[in-house]
Amino acid sequence: MVDGLVLAWFNTQNDQRSHDEFTQALADCNEEKMQTSLSALSMELIGSSDGSDHEGDHEPEKFYHGFVLGIVAALRSRFVISSNRESGTVRSDILMEPKDSEKDKGIIIEFKVFSPKEEKDLEGTCARALDQIERKQYAQELMRWGIPEDRIVKFGIGYKGKEALVKKA
Repeated sequence: MVDGLVLAWFNTQNDQRSHDEFTQALADCNEEKMQTSLSALSMELIGSSDGSDHEGDHEPEKFYHGFVLGIVAALRSRFVISSNRESGTVRSDILMEPKDSEKDKGIIIEFKVFSPKEEKDLEGTCARALDQIERKQYAQELMRWGIPEDRIVKFGIGYKGKEALVKKA
């Protein structure tokens, strides 16, 4: 359902190309291409108030999570995709277990929204997301599924309005 809603947003050739580029870059664990395509999608499709923090309710993170989850759903033929699944000591945002672990790596994605109280820029926001992945031991779930730790890639995605930044651990 979410993926159908998000895919409906991709009504131009450029949007579809950025969507396809992002999913391929994610499957390939290519941080630079993920950054380029996610930034293009965010600038084109996200409204300036979509990710706004209304009175500190932390809903913006859920918005961005749902936005990217809808895009990532296109990879269901290659990955078992889990959202907000118990992993480590709490719930991780997105876990992607490869169906063919010889070909693909396990992927963890954690989202954070820029907080001027906690960091000075989106680099700091991504660092906070990556730190949470480690601190909360999100890789434990993928390792329990048989994915070796050296075959797990961790991404922190930081958002500030329409601006997105992707960092790989």
